[in-house]
Amino acid sequence: MGMMVALTPILLSSSRSWEKLEPLWRASKRADKEVVQLLLALEDVNPDKPDHKDIAPLRSTSSNGHEWVVRLRLEPDDVNPDKPDTDSGTPLWWASYNRHEGVMKLLLTRDGVNPNKLDRYGESLLW
Repeated sequence: MGMMVALTPILLSSSRSWEKLEPLWRASKRADKEVVQLLLALEDVNPDKPDHKDIAPLRSTSSNGHEWVVRLRLEPDDVNPDKPDTDSGTPLWWASYNRHEGVMKLLLTRDGVNPNKLDRYGESLLW
């Protein structure tokens, strides 16, 4: 019962397009730690499922600088920590762009994160 109470606001539909996103994506964007934890504990939740613009929850969370949510999002082995968005910006790229040093450090501790990855314009984080 407690889980449903916590998830109810996330699962309700809305007339605003940004609120029609996958529940885990929305909870990650809002930095709602309890809901993120509950959703990640469910077996049928895809922790890497992108929104309608092909933006993964980890990218959004990294861009917003929510370190503790990024730490939670990095726990599942099936999350791609270097997954680019439609503009080829990775979670590390967005954390760097928005100057979230703590998030950058977290991402760089994860295998598979390439700080030298080029975006669609052929530029790296160090351009």
